[in-house]
Amino acid sequence: SNLSLEKEVICPECEGSGLGSGGKKKLCSFCDGIGEIQELRGKHNDCPRCLGKGYLIDIPCAICGGFGIVQKLCKWGIHIPAGIEDGQKLRLAGDGQPGRNGGPAGDLVIQITIDKRPDFVQEGNNIVSECCLNIAEAILGTTVTVSTVKGDVALEIPPGTQPGTSFKIPE
Repeated sequence: SNLSLEKEVICPECEGSGLGSGGKKKLCSFCDGIGEIQELRGKHNDCPRCLGKGYLIDIPCAICGGFGIVQKLCKWGIHIPAGIEDGQKLRLAGDGQPGRNGGPAGDLVIQITIDKRPDFVQEGNNIVSECCLNIAEAILGTTVTVSTVKGDVALEIPPGTQPGTSFKIPE
């Protein structure tokens, strides 16, 4: 399966520094370069002036505006294993959002949602579909059309088939 989504990536122009051509970083005087401020109750918050970086940029990058990150449409080819269940998660290490202040990127976590169809039931790695026959078809044998996830398939039912009999359709 292919997955496409827009996510934050390190700015290719400034390589994540946020600096424009000839730009420099200067210490944030509001937080004294710490990047956070302390409130009266002892709680620490990111500095509202430098946004937690501890420095300000005199000439910001023209592409990212000094943030060091931009939005980009990214694509992945993902293998979804047979038998995966609704709600299970797949993790793509290092493909998440870029880390703060030059830190490594996080992981991209994909949660699987399986479409429910009234004509199929998932049982482990198998997809089960039921087919009803009348007594004559079961005794004499017949050919029935069975819906599969890959389309309809003609299935030959042998003479003398008993109720509850299962047939496997090859992939």
